Amino acid sequence: MDRPNQAVSGRNSGIRVKINRFAIEGDRAEHHFTVYNIAYDRTQEEVVNSESAETKIFDYTKEEITLAGQLDIYRPTTTFTNLNATDRDVAYLIEKEMFTVKSIVDKIYEEFALREWEGVTLKLKEGDYTKNNLPPKETIERIIRNSMAKRAIEGDELDKHNRQVVFSAFNTLLRKKSKTLQTKRTAQKPVAISTIGRERETLSVSNLRRDSSVFYTPDFADELGDDDAKTVLNEVIADQSFLKSSTKEVNTALFKTPVDLVFTTAEPERKFVELLTKRDNAKLLTAWVKSKNQRFYEIEYSITTDAGKHSR
Repeated sequence: MDRPNQAVSGRNSGIRVKINRFAIEGDRAEHHFTVYNIAYDRTQEEVVNSESAETKIFDYTKEEITLAGQLDIYRPTTTFTNLNATDRDVAYLIEKEMFTVKSIVDKIYEEFALREWEGVTLKLKEGDYTKNNLPPKETIERIIRNSMAKRAIEGDELDKHNRQVVFSAFNTLLRKKSKTLQTKRTAQKPVAISTIGRERETLSVSNLRRDSSVFYTPDFADELGDDDAKTVLNEVIADQSFLKSSTKEVNTALFKTPVDLVFTTAEPERKFVELLTKRDNAKLLTAWVKSKNQRFYEIEYSITTDAGKHSR
């Protein structure tokens, strides 16, 4: 611990002093207990996708993709107000970004050649097409132009939105590979972890001026294993410039945890410890310990996000 040279008062609270927390050795040592943790060995294995065994057919015989109406120029209006509170509307002509049908077809055909078609058949008027029998560019262009005609879109260009609609329609045929890698976890033998062996934990006094709290008993002077921590805690308790929530005294009989001090870093943690030390709840408990922010006791879990499944 950093040894403080001055009292922890409002004018000196900028000193970086810390309060140490240790495993208890006095009467409350009876609250020590052992938990077990399980570690896992990880291996990766290939798994066949469930849909890969059957061929999926994409029927485009209607040769139609649902496009949106489009304008190559739009006219937004901006209202200006002068110092006399007079409004004036000004219209602008803004040309939208447009893409030729040819460039769209070329991009689709490039994707056809590069991406996977496993178990996929594209059904068109002329017949069925696969990875080894790609449809001609003229056929893809005809589908796009037929779709444009349905929406009365003239000319040789599509706007950005309609280009993406076309890409999305054809991308549905390009499947993922038939095999993916999955992580397999194998449980190892449980490992005993005793609260006696917990590493010490520290809390910066400056954090007590924010949303952190320290819980202690009236016997903390006898329980604390560090003389400097006693001095600092005494001065924090006496310093009325700290938030009321920064220090919490708990009846020794209700503080059924095997450590001399308990640190919390935010309101939810503080309220939870307060519930643990209420008389009606404490009488139902044998012992409890607040885990450190890192290590000591770890629980492995998996979460699924937009990017996929991840283990923690």
